[in-house]
Amino acid sequence: MSAWNTLSAATYNSLSPAGTSLAAPYVVSKSRLQGQAVTVNAGNQDRDIAVNATVCWQGASECGSGNNQFGWYLDLPGNGEQIVYNPQLISSAFVVNSTVPAQNSPSSCTVATDQGFTYAVNMLSGGAFKNFFPTMLDPVAAGIKLDATGSSFPVTTASGLTSLIYQTVLNRKGVTPINPPVNSRANRLTWIELR
Repeated sequence: MSAWNTLSAATYNSLSPAGTSLAAPYVVSKSRLQGQAVTVNAGNQDRDIAVNATVCWQGASECGSGNNQFGWYLDLPGNGEQIVYNPQLISSAFVVNSTVPAQNSPSSCTVATDQGFTYAVNMLSGGAFKNFFPTMLDPVAAGIKLDATGSSFPVTTASGLTSLIYQTVLNRKGVTPINPPVNSRANRLTWIELR
Protein backbone atom coordinates (compact mmCIF):
# COMPACT_ATOMS: atom_id res chain seq x y z
CA MET A 1 0.00 0.00 0.00
CA SER A 2 2.91 2.37 0.51
CA ALA A 3 3.47 2.54 -3.26
CA TRP A 4 -0.22 3.31 -3.82
CA ASN A 5 -0.17 6.02 -1.14
CA THR A 6 2.66 7.82 -2.94
CA LEU A 7 0.63 8.27 -6.15
CA SER A 8 -0.61 11.79 -6.88
CA ALA A 9 -4.26 12.73 -7.47
CA ALA A 10 -3.43 13.19 -11.17
CA THR A 11 -2.43 9.53 -11.30
CA TYR A 12 -5.74 8.49 -9.72
CA ASN A 13 -7.64 10.47 -12.36
CA SER A 14 -5.72 8.79 -15.17
CA LEU A 15 -6.85 5.30 -14.12
CA SER A 16 -9.05 3.44 -16.57
CA PRO A 17 -12.82 3.61 -15.98
CA ALA A 18 -12.95 -0.22 -16.01
CA GLY A 19 -16.04 -0.46 -18.16
CA THR A 20 -18.05 2.31 -16.49
CA SER A 21 -17.97 4.65 -19.50
CA LEU A 22 -17.35 7.54 -17.10
CA ALA A 23 -14.78 10.20 -17.84
CA ALA A 24 -12.12 11.18 -15.31
CA PRO A 25 -12.52 11.89 -12.39
CA TYR A 26 -15.21 9.15 -12.60
CA VAL A 27 -17.91 11.00 -10.70
CA VAL A 28 -21.44 9.58 -10.88
CA SER A 29 -23.85 12.48 -11.39
CA LYS A 30 -27.54 12.46 -10.50
CA SER A 31 -28.35 12.15 -14.22
CA ARG A 32 -26.80 8.64 -14.15
CA LEU A 33 -29.18 7.49 -11.38
CA GLN A 34 -32.82 6.40 -11.70
CA GLY A 35 -35.19 8.68 -9.80
CA GLN A 36 -38.12 7.19 -7.92
CA ALA A 37 -41.15 9.52 -7.71
CA VAL A 38 -42.21 9.97 -4.08
CA THR A 39 -45.61 11.58 -3.51
CA VAL A 40 -47.41 12.59 -0.33
CA ASN A 41 -50.66 10.74 0.32
CA ALA A 42 -53.15 13.55 1.08
CA GLY A 43 -55.23 11.30 3.35
CA ASN A 44 -52.58 10.14 5.82
CA GLN A 45 -49.35 11.96 4.81
CA ASP A 46 -47.60 8.66 3.95
CA ARG A 47 -44.82 8.84 1.40
CA ASP A 48 -45.94 6.72 -1.57
CA ILE A 49 -44.08 5.29 -4.55
CA ALA A 50 -46.96 4.21 -6.79
CA VAL A 51 -44.77 3.20 -9.77
CA ASN A 52 -41.45 1.50 -9.19
CA ALA A 53 -39.17 2.77 -11.96
CA THR A 54 -36.71 0.23 -13.36
CA VAL A 55 -33.00 0.86 -12.86
CA CYS A 56 -31.21 0.21 -16.16
CA TRP A 57 -27.85 -0.81 -14.67
CA GLN A 58 -24.64 0.08 -16.51
CA GLY A 59 -23.43 -2.86 -18.57
CA ALA A 60 -26.64 -4.90 -18.13
CA SER A 61 -29.12 -5.71 -20.87
CA GLU A 62 -32.50 -5.73 -19.07
CA CYS A 63 -33.69 -2.47 -20.61
CA GLY A 64 -32.59 -3.17 -24.17
CA SER A 65 -31.04 0.28 -24.59
CA GLY A 66 -30.05 3.03 -22.19
CA ASN A 67 -28.33 0.68 -19.76
CA ASN A 68 -26.18 3.43 -18.24
CA GLN A 69 -27.39 3.92 -14.66
CA PHE A 70 -25.40 3.32 -11.49
CA GLY A 71 -28.22 3.24 -8.94
CA TRP A 72 -31.26 5.21 -7.81
CA TYR A 73 -32.28 8.26 -5.77
CA LEU A 74 -35.31 9.66 -3.94
CA ASP A 75 -36.13 13.35 -3.62
CA LEU A 76 -37.68 13.66 -0.17
CA PRO A 77 -41.01 15.56 -0.39
CA GLY A 78 -41.10 17.26 3.03
CA ASN A 79 -40.15 20.93 3.46
CA GLY A 80 -36.49 20.67 4.53
CA GLU A 81 -36.80 16.89 5.00
CA GLN A 82 -33.43 15.22 5.27
CA ILE A 83 -31.72 12.02 6.35
CA VAL A 84 -29.46 12.54 9.34
CA TYR A 85 -29.64 9.06 10.91
CA ASN A 86 -27.84 5.85 9.97
CA PRO A 87 -29.73 3.58 7.57
CA GLN A 88 -30.02 -0.14 8.05
CA LEU A 89 -30.69 -3.18 5.91
CA ILE A 90 -33.62 -5.41 6.90
CA SER A 91 -33.70 -8.35 4.49
CA SER A 92 -33.41 -6.47 1.17
CA ALA A 93 -35.14 -3.33 2.50
CA PHE A 94 -33.14 -0.12 2.94
CA VAL A 95 -34.70 1.37 6.11
CA VAL A 96 -33.95 4.88 7.37
CA ASN A 97 -35.61 7.60 9.44
CA SER A 98 -35.87 11.15 8.13
CA THR A 99 -36.41 14.41 9.96
CA VAL A 100 -38.55 17.35 8.90
CA PRO A 101 -37.50 20.48 10.84
CA ALA A 102 -40.33 22.32 12.58
CA GLN A 103 -41.39 25.64 11.07
CA ASN A 104 -41.51 27.84 14.18
CA SER A 105 -42.18 31.57 14.19
CA PRO A 106 -40.90 33.94 16.89
CA SER A 107 -44.27 35.74 16.85
CA SER A 108 -46.26 32.55 17.53
CA CYS A 109 -47.33 31.38 20.99
CA THR A 110 -47.03 27.72 20.02
CA VAL A 111 -43.89 25.72 19.50
CA ALA A 112 -43.94 22.97 16.90
CA THR A 113 -41.67 19.93 17.16
CA ASP A 114 -39.76 18.25 14.40
CA GLN A 115 -41.49 15.45 12.53
CA GLY A 116 -40.05 12.39 10.89
CA PHE A 117 -40.83 9.59 8.48
CA THR A 118 -39.56 6.03 8.41
CA TYR A 119 -38.73 4.92 4.87
CA ALA A 120 -38.36 1.34 3.62
CA VAL A 121 -37.37 0.90 -0.01
CA ASN A 122 -35.89 -1.85 -2.15
CA MET A 123 -32.12 -1.50 -1.93
CA LEU A 124 -31.66 -2.55 -5.56
CA SER A 125 -34.21 -0.20 -7.15
CA GLY A 126 -35.32 2.37 -4.57
CA GLY A 127 -38.90 1.24 -5.19
CA ALA A 128 -41.58 0.49 -2.62
CA PHE A 129 -42.41 -2.95 -1.27
CA LYS A 130 -46.08 -3.92 -1.26
CA ASN A 131 -47.50 -3.72 2.29
CA PHE A 132 -44.18 -3.23 4.10
CA PHE A 133 -46.15 -1.29 6.72
CA PRO A 134 -49.22 -3.58 7.08
CA THR A 135 -51.12 -1.45 9.62
CA MET A 136 -51.22 1.55 7.28
CA LEU A 137 -53.57 -0.09 4.73
CA ASP A 138 -51.58 1.69 2.02
CA PRO A 139 -49.89 -0.94 -0.18
CA VAL A 140 -47.53 1.55 -1.89
CA ALA A 141 -46.34 3.34 1.27
CA ALA A 142 -42.58 3.71 1.17
CA GLY A 143 -42.53 5.95 4.24
CA ILE A 144 -44.82 6.52 7.21
CA LYS A 145 -44.92 9.24 9.87
CA LEU A 146 -43.50 7.76 13.06
CA ASP A 147 -41.46 10.78 14.26
CA ALA A 148 -38.67 8.29 15.03
CA THR A 149 -35.20 9.54 15.86
CA GLY A 150 -31.96 7.69 15.35
CA SER A 151 -32.13 4.23 13.85
CA SER A 152 -35.08 1.97 14.50
CA PHE A 153 -34.40 -1.51 15.84
CA PRO A 154 -36.01 -4.54 14.13
CA VAL A 155 -37.25 -7.32 16.41
CA THR A 156 -38.62 -10.68 15.24
CA THR A 157 -40.71 -12.74 17.64
CA ALA A 158 -40.64 -16.52 17.96
CA SER A 159 -43.84 -16.64 15.91
CA GLY A 160 -42.09 -14.84 13.02
CA LEU A 161 -43.71 -11.38 13.39
CA THR A 162 -41.32 -8.47 12.86
CA SER A 163 -41.66 -4.98 14.31
CA LEU A 164 -39.61 -1.80 14.41
CA ILE A 165 -38.90 -0.41 17.87
CA TYR A 166 -37.98 3.27 17.99
CA GLN A 167 -37.87 6.41 20.11
CA THR A 168 -39.76 9.52 19.02
CA VAL A 169 -38.70 13.17 19.01
CA LEU A 170 -40.80 13.61 22.16
CA ASN A 171 -38.78 10.86 23.93
CA ARG A 172 -41.58 8.28 23.75
CA LYS A 173 -41.14 4.66 22.77
CA GLY A 174 -42.87 3.30 19.71
CA VAL A 175 -43.47 -0.04 18.06
CA THR A 176 -44.84 -0.60 14.56
CA PRO A 177 -45.25 -3.94 12.79
CA ILE A 178 -43.49 -4.41 9.47
CA ASN A 179 -43.66 -6.99 6.71
CA PRO A 180 -40.08 -7.23 5.42
CA PRO A 181 -39.41 -8.96 2.10
CA VAL A 182 -38.25 -12.54 2.12
CA ASN A 183 -34.51 -12.63 2.56
CA SER A 184 -32.63 -14.39 -0.21
CA ARG A 185 -30.31 -17.21 0.72
CA ALA A 186 -26.99 -17.90 -0.94
CA ASN A 187 -25.80 -21.36 -1.83
CA ARG A 188 -22.26 -22.55 -2.33
CA LEU A 189 -21.43 -22.76 -6.04
CA THR A 190 -18.10 -24.52 -5.75
CA TRP A 191 -16.13 -26.42 -3.16
CA ILE A 192 -12.45 -26.15 -2.43
CA GLU A 193 -10.52 -28.96 -0.80
CA LEU A 194 -8.35 -27.94 2.12
CA ARG A 195 -5.10 -29.85 2.34
